Amino acid sequence: MAHVSITIDERRIKFRMHTLHEMLLDLSPVLRQLGEIVHTRAMQSFDEGKGPEGGAWPPSDRVRQSGGKTLIDTGTLRNSINVQVSAKEVRIGTPVVYGPVHQFGSDGPLSGGTAQMVSKTIGRAGKRGRGSKGNARPSGIPARPFLGLKLRDWGELRTLVAAYLAQH
Repeated sequence: MAHVSITIDERRIKFRMHTLHEMLLDLSPVLRQLGEIVHTRAMQSFDEGKGPEGGAWPPSDRVRQSGGKTLIDTGTLRNSINVQVSAKEVRIGTPVVYGPVHQFGSDGPLSGGTAQMVSKTIGRAGKRGRGSKGNARPSGIPARPFLGLKLRDWGELRTLVAAYLAQH
């Protein structure tokens, strides 16, 4: 009678599982790389005046009136984009209070400190919610996304993670 015998050396499997477990306890090396990719894409968005998926940003009032680049006046927002890495997560963002307003837009009037900061920073504020020429401030700000990834970037991220996990 013919038969097949399979022998498994569990020591190699246990070693590989232990190594994988150790790698998963601290993902910061690969997360740092992923964060840098997103940071690079954000800088490209500012340089090109386009969102991560390629859509051009609507020009700002300042650009229409006096030229320059949308979202780049003093460079505060662009220069504030940062990457924070821990063992289990990566965060890419900005501490600038008006960052979310530009990223996601605003359909209505802004309120509180955000309104004051955005107004002060983008030059739309005067007293009592009026612009510098006395005209009423616009109630909304269009979205000008600067954080995110292109569809093709996801393949690069998957490749990085797979390479990281396969290295041991």
